[in-house]
Amino acid sequence: MDKDTGAKQQDDRDEGQMAKWFTIGIEFTLVVVAGAAIGYLLDMVFNSLPGFMIMGFFAGFARMIYVILLRAGYFDRDSKK
Repeated sequence: MDKDTGAKQQDDRDEGQMAKWFTIGIEFTLVVVAGAAIGYLLDMVFNSLPGFMIMGFFAGFARMIYVILLRAGYFDRDSKK
């Protein structure tokens, strides 16, 4: 394998990782906004603004932190012990 081929493969891996984390960033934003929006709708139904909206925001945020840790392999290391 020559130097150019190795550099090209490394660039492809870097681009794949960048795309993976870019999609996680978009998913993070959408899930947090969706949680807040669902909470807002519940607030409108129960007339409790901004209680459910705040809970929805933090529920979406916590969910995405968990997803990021799963995708990063954080929990896989614990199961090997």
